[in-house]
Parts: sequence; C-alpha cells; structure tokens
Amino acid sequence: MKKVNDRAEVGVGTLIVFIAMVLVAAVAAAVLINTSGVLQQRASQTGKQATQEVSSNLQVTGIYGVRNSTSADLYQLKFNVGLAAGAPQLDVTKIVIRYSDGANVRQYSESTAPTFTATWIRDVTGTGATNKVMNAGDLVEFRINVPDDIAERSSIQALFIPEAGAASEDLHAMSSCVSVKGRVPGPRKGPEPGRSSSWLRVRSAFSGA
Repeated sequence: MKKVNDRAEVGVGTLIVFIAMVLVAAVAAAVLINTSGVLQQRASQTGKQATQEVSSNLQVTGIYGVRNSTSADLYQLKFNVGLAAGAPQLDVTKIVIRYSDGANVRQYSESTAPTFTATWIRDVTGTGATNKVMNAGDLVEFRINVPDDIAERSSIQALFIPEAGAASEDLHAMSSCVSVKGRVPGPRKGPEPGRSSSWLRVRSAFSGA
C-alpha cells in the first residue's frame, strides 16, 4: 500500500494561521498605540486647562483710593494689576471686576456700563495698550468709580474675574486717612514722594491662598 505524505499541507495551514495571528496582533497593537496617543494628548490638554482654571492669572500689587480736596471719602478706586508667573496673555476686554461695599454690588466690564478704565503703566511689548492684551511683565491700572463714596474706616471687597483661569484673590480693603484734631486733611503744599496730596492709600488685607 502506498503511503501519502501530508506534512507539507499541514505546514502550509499552520503557516497561514500563524500569519493571520500576526496580522491581527499588529492591527490590535496599532489600534492600542493610536488610542494611547490620543488619550495622552487629551490628558495633557485637560491637565493644562485644569491647571489654568484652578490658578489665578492675575496678581493685584496695589490698591489706591482717590478723593477730592474737601472730603476724606473715596469716590474712585485704582488697582495695579499684573500677570502671575507663568500666566499666558490675557484679554483685558474680557475681565470683569466685581465690587461690593456691603450695600451695593457692581459688575464692571470694559464695554458695558458700569465700566472700568484700563491704563498701561508698563507696556513691555509696546502693543498691550493698543491691543488691550496683558503680557508678562506688564503693569496695568484699572480704575472704577464706586456707586457710593467710601467713608473713612469703611471696608470694600473686589474680585477680578478673567476670561480663563481662576479669579484673583478676594480683595478686602479698608479706607484710612490721617486726620488732625478731627479735621479732614486738605492738600499739602508739597506731596510726599510717590503720593499725590489728593490721594489716599487704601490699606489692603488680602485673604485666600
């Protein structure tokens, strides 16, 4: 009886199955690699956005009150504001200033009444004031007219809310001026260095982290 050699046929079948398994594994690996890349990119974007949202991009360096020559009450507030370390550019037209004196609450914006005025004290790029965009190193003065004059020893609250990122620290300030024998101090003959005689510095006490 003649013997039949079927080893070659079995070898071809095994090879086909092996190639199919390799192709399936390659496709699966490609899908996994692509998925992991997409997830990593999204995670990176989410992390950046989350960091930006929980950290404030604004840093208030000073608060000043303005009065006239006959009253100690403040009718205007000025805030010196810069960008925090590592903060991106900031569109000033999108900032909202929330002000409260206990009796009144106002939301100030750049275009809708009540409005604030932004003036560049230091413009690093030379284009910030024109484009109304704060850059790293810029120092901008925000000016608001308060609804009611701020009397001596009364407190106010202000909060800067940018378009992106957390709001600034909650600013609490108390107005103070030096009176002589109960009289309201008038203009001096010569202002002190760095301070106009028509200005009153608002003593600020910052709260928050």
